[in-house]
Amino acid sequence: PKLDNIYDSHHEAVLRMLKMVVDNGHKEGCWVGICGELGADLTLTDTFLDMGIDELSVSPSCVLSIRKKIREHA
Repeated sequence: PKLDNIYDSHHEAVLRMLKMVVDNGHKEGCWVGICGELGADLTLTDTFLDMGIDELSVSPSCVLSIRKKIREHA
């Protein structure tokens, strides 16, 4: 909460950094996942799938909406 006023998970620099993590993780044979509130952000689900994120770990209450969004992405 203390960083909410200066942190924007939709900022292009943050998304580029996440893409770098995905690309380098995959290059080394690692799966890459996102968990928590960021993983449950439906406005970023398509972006994460396009990046090649292997796993979105979310709270049980978010599973159905994330699953629906992933199925619609195809």
